[in-house]
Amino acid sequence: MIEEAYQKKLPEALIDDYHLDFKKSLQISNSNPNNQRPVKRISRDGMTIEPRLREARFMPNPIHSATPFAEHRFFLGLIGEIFKQFNVHDSQALETPANRRLLIEKAAEGIIIAGKLIGKEKEAEWTAQQLRNVIDESDQQLWQCCAHLCTMESFLYKKMNEYMRLC
Repeated sequence: MIEEAYQKKLPEALIDDYHLDFKKSLQISNSNPNNQRPVKRISRDGMTIEPRLREARFMPNPIHSATPFAEHRFFLGLIGEIFKQFNVHDSQALETPANRRLLIEKAAEGIIIAGKLIGKEKEAEWTAQQLRNVIDESDQQLWQCCAHLCTMESFLYKKMNEYMRLC
């Protein structure tokens, strides 16, 4: 999101909890404009930068939440529920273009709903748009997009990590 705004030469990038002023190189809180900190753009092109380990990887087992995701039946029955929603009886039926588009659109809508619930609406909308951008692309491009979105530092990565630890 930030890099896209920078490449478009926008004066700032609006994120859920804060915005970045590119000219002043500041991150400014949306709830308190006096809460500011300097930022620096780092280019990773052609450089070998040692990757930062995500703290979330080393968290203890999470507390089971009250959401349906905490139930093992939900996770194990997810594929069955998808089949019910699309009224299909085998996985090949999901390969039709119409069903595939519908599945991707529903995934994008689900990302937006999840983002709104935790106050990350802008991030969720950006993530959903990235998924929608590959709706008519090849399977490989779709899977690459999904892998990228699920592993980048975002609310989606954190939620997916939490759900996988619960199961």
